[in-house]
Amino acid sequence: MELLGLDVFDPITMKVDSEPGKNVPAWFLDTNYNGLCFHVNQAFFPRTGAWDSIKKL
Repeated sequence: MELLGLDVFDPITMKVDSEPGKNVPAWFLDTNYNGLCFHVNQAFFPRTGAWDSIKKL
């Protein structure tokens, strides 16, 4: 799996912001998504310092 990028829609401004995949701090997969409930089966932290940021929360 390779994350190429992420688009985020802002309904207030009606704008779409795009980020390349390398700038996304974390992303998650649900390998059995049923359309109602999202259950994380795999978590990815491609940025080296992302885990340290999450631990501080």
